[in-house]
Amino acid sequence: MEKLNFQFIKAISFQVASVGLSVVSGVFFAKLLGVQQYGLYGYALSIVSVATLPVVAGLPTLLVRQIANYQFEKKWGLLKGIINWSYGYVILVSSISITFVSLSIYFDWFDDDVIPLLIIGCIIIPSRGFLIIQSGGLNGFRYPILSQMLEKALIPLLSIVFSGIYYVSYGYLSAYILIVSYCGSALLSSVIGFFLLKLKHKRNSSISSAIYMFKDWSINLIPFGIMSLIANINMELAPILLGALDDYSSVAYFKVALQAVSLISVSLYAVNSVIMPNIARSFTEGNISKTQFYITQSVRISSIVSVPVLILLIFFGNTIIDMVFGEEYIRAYPLIIILSAGQIVNVLMGSAAVVLNMTGHENSALRSLAVSLVVNVIAMFLLIPNYGAMGAAISVSIGLTVWNVLMAISVYRLTGLYSFIR
Repeated sequence: MEKLNFQFIKAISFQVASVGLSVVSGVFFAKLLGVQQYGLYGYALSIVSVATLPVVAGLPTLLVRQIANYQFEKKWGLLKGIINWSYGYVILVSSISITFVSLSIYFDWFDDDVIPLLIIGCIIIPSRGFLIIQSGGLNGFRYPILSQMLEKALIPLLSIVFSGIYYVSYGYLSAYILIVSYCGSALLSSVIGFFLLKLKHKRNSSISSAIYMFKDWSINLIPFGIMSLIANINMELAPILLGALDDYSSVAYFKVALQAVSLISVSLYAVNSVIMPNIARSFTEGNISKTQFYITQSVRISSIVSVPVLILLIFFGNTIIDMVFGEEYIRAYPLIIILSAGQIVNVLMGSAAVVLNMTGHENSALRSLAVSLVVNVIAMFLLIPNYGAMGAAISVSIGLTVWNVLMAISVYRLTGLYSFIR
């Protein structure tokens, strides 16, 4: 128990530091760019993120579960094979996604000021795919902090360095320069991640030839992939619709609010990274009490950390935004209040999605996500045209609440485990 709690503390500490770094980078960029340019950057990055979803969807969850099981069962050939297969999958699907982005540009789907950002942003698509493989692989080998470091810490840090050098050299920063910095950071991080993952599984890969189960992995990836697509679309659809139906400044306010409320769920994501391989192993062993112990400890710790952050944002969020981002972003405060409601439900319901995915009940998680997506999309199209960013925040919180409640119910019904706080 003490060892597990220590892992939780380490993971949460790192997650807080990495989210803090992400918030610092967001503040840095928001101040230098201004509302309009920062909104343009956020809009373009959301489009690229949606184009990246088919590439990365489901891969980290599949890799964590399979690598944890293969390592436990000492199936080194399959372990080596699934990593190799993942790289081939990312290269193939990235090519398809880049082709679709290119066609959308060719058929003039976007404004002229967005197109240059999308062209250079295509570099992000395969880079993030490789990063997802490396993060999922490292987590499967039970290096949760190292797995988070690549995307959550290294990319924002490098982005600050690259864009900061440009700003010092030329005296200004634009949305285009910022997305170039992000692309370079993602590319360099994926190269570093490649060598880290290779180093961590070198001992096992050297003693076995790769064994491939193309059909099984592809079939298993489908529900994980659809779940990841729906979950990410639930979040990325809001800024895209805001940019299309409202204006870029609304995107900027929404992005600032998202950065603030991300602090609420930081502990949940941290403990999830620790318990994912442990739940997969203990459930495979048939040790239900041990599995419940992991779940209970994780939701209690994440709730203890999250509630004070929620109180701080609700009562002092206005002052924090003014001090950190500046008065021009003060309109993000009401969005923080609304988004916080959805995030606290997310934390209190615990690791429901993780439990379903790691215990082989991913189809049930998929159904819950599908319902939440339908609810979210309907709410967005009804609310955004009339209420702008406020409507987007309400829609996201409603969708997140529906998703978590349905999955917590499914966890208990299918496994007899309790994922929520109690």
